[in-house]
Amino acid sequence: MNKLATLSKLNYLLLQELAALTQELLHPLPLATTTAPTKSGMSNQDTDSSNQDTDSNNRNTDSSNSVKLNSNKGSSSNSYSESKRDRTVDHTKQWQRFQRLQQVQELISLQEITASIPATEDAQWQLFRALVNMREARPIVPEFIALQDKFLQAELKRRGVTSLASLTPLQSHPYGNIYLWQGDITTLQVDAIVNAANSGLTGCYYPGHRCIDNAIHTFAGVELRLACAQLMQQQGYPEPTGQAKITPAFNLPSRYVIHTVGPIITGALTQHDCELLASCYRSCLELAQYQQLSSIAFCCISTGEFHFPPAEAARIAIATVTQLQQKRWQQWLHLPPAQQEEQKQHRPLQLVPPKAKLVSMPRKTAPTAAESTAPIMHDSTTSSTTTARSTITAKSTATARSTTTASNTVATGSLPRLDVVFNVFKDEDYELYHRLLKP
Repeated sequence: MNKLATLSKLNYLLLQELAALTQELLHPLPLATTTAPTKSGMSNQDTDSSNQDTDSNNRNTDSSNSVKLNSNKGSSSNSYSESKRDRTVDHTKQWQRFQRLQQVQELISLQEITASIPATEDAQWQLFRALVNMREARPIVPEFIALQDKFLQAELKRRGVTSLASLTPLQSHPYGNIYLWQGDITTLQVDAIVNAANSGLTGCYYPGHRCIDNAIHTFAGVELRLACAQLMQQQGYPEPTGQAKITPAFNLPSRYVIHTVGPIITGALTQHDCELLASCYRSCLELAQYQQLSSIAFCCISTGEFHFPPAEAARIAIATVTQLQQKRWQQWLHLPPAQQEEQKQHRPLQLVPPKAKLVSMPRKTAPTAAESTAPIMHDSTTSSTTTARSTITAKSTATARSTTTASNTVATGSLPRLDVVFNVFKDEDYELYHRLLKP
C-alpha cells in the first residue's frame, strides 16, 4: 500500500470514529423512567396540573369517606413531589447534554469540512495530523494502530534517523559526553528525548501546531497520548512545573519520552522561574539515571510558547546538567563495589513510577549564582525538514584512572555513562549553545 492509499485509509478510520462519536453525543438522552408519559402537545407541568385537578375531582365526589379522602390527598401530594424531582433530574441531564454538544462543536465542524477525503498527499497528511492532534485519549480499533504504526515507521525511514554515534561530542567526560545538535528531535535515536509538555501532559490538541509537544505526539502515534492519559488518571491532578515522567516512545526512534512542564513567563523573569526551569532539567536527568539510560536529548524547554528568554534558559540548562553530572560522578567514586553493581542493574520501565524516586519535586532553595547565569534550551518549535548538523569540535576521551577512597579503590571508567544531547532548532540557539559549551 503506497503512502497516499495508507493516508486515505487512516483518515477514513479517523473520520469514521469521529462520525460515530458525533452520533453518540448528539443522541437524545433518555428521560427519567419514573416520569409519567405526557399527552401530545402537553408539557410535564401541564400534565402534573391535570393530575392534580383529577385528584381534586375525586375528592369532591367521595367526600363522605374521610379516610379515603386523606389517603387520596396524601397520594396526590407524593405524586406531585416525585414529578417535581423528576423534572429537576431531566433539566440537569439536558444541561449536561448541552455542554457535551458544545464540546464537540469543533469536531462536528471538522467532520463537515472534511466530508470528502482530499485527493493530494500533502492535504491528506495535514488532515491526518489535525485529526490525530484533536483526538481525545480513548482506545481505537486495532486495525488503525497496525496501519498507523506501519505508516509512521515508513515515514521515519523516509525522513531519516540520526544516531548518537554519528554525532561528534563537544565535551567528553568520564561520566558521559555532551553533544550539541541542530535538527528534528523526533528523528534522533537516543535512549530518551525530552518533551516540553503542558500541565495536562497528553499533548497539544491544536491541529498542526508547530510546537515540539505536537510533533512528538504526532510522530509517536496515538498510543503516546493514551499512555500519558493513564499516568494523569492515576495521578489525579495536573502535572506540576519542574517535575518529570517517562513513557515509551512508540514509533519514535528513541526508546522513551521524558515529559516535563516548564515555567510559563508572562512578565519579568523571576528567580523562581529560573529555579523551576533548573528543576525541569534536574528531574529529567534524575529520571534517566534511575532508569539506567545511557543517553538523553533535551529540547529547549520553555523558550517557545512559554516565552522563557533563550539566553538565560541556555545558561541554566548547561549549568544544571553539568553540576548534576559532576555530582553523580563524585558520589559514584565513594560507593562500595556492591552498591556500584546495584546501580548498574537495569530497572524495567514503570508507566506509573515510584514518586519518591522517579518524580523529583522542585527545589525549595534558591539556585546558586552559577545556576542563575547558566544555560538551557529552546522548546516550542520543531521541523521535520531542518537540516541536521552536529558540532565539529571534540575533546579526547578522558583516560580511565583509579581513585582511592577511604573504603576501597574504584575504577573511574566503570561509572554508567549518561550522554547528553542539547537539541536546538534555530541558528541563533545553536550559536548560543556552542559559545557556552565549547572547550
